[in-house]
Amino acid sequence: MIAAFLVGSCLIKVLSVSLAGRCAGFRGLDLINLAVTTNARGGPGIVLASVAFDAGIISSSFYTTLVVVAVLTSQIAGAWLEFVLRKGWPLLAPVVCAQPVVETGEVRRQLSTVGGSKCTFQSFCTK
Repeated sequence: MIAAFLVGSCLIKVLSVSLAGRCAGFRGLDLINLAVTTNARGGPGIVLASVAFDAGIISSSFYTTLVVVAVLTSQIAGAWLEFVLRKGWPLLAPVVCAQPVVETGEVRRQLSTVGGSKCTFQSFCTK
């Protein structure tokens, strides 16, 4: 049960974070780093499992599964980040800072690259 839950929950989390990260403009190693680190459940996962177990919502075997998955995913994230840093790879690709251009009451910011893709952020100001 632990292995199936670990694989299933990690797969769903990594895929959903990768999809959201891709929509946000992240690519390549940035996506992997983001997905692996957000997959860590850690302390909040253990606290949530404890509260659910004390409330009688989950069984003792599922409580054990949740705690083991929380510990393992945190260790995996730490090991992955250590591996990336030892290789000298950046955790996130450098981003060029936004340069605001004011045109007739409108603020327009051009971001030349964010995660390897071209983006434009626009907001309108009223004074």
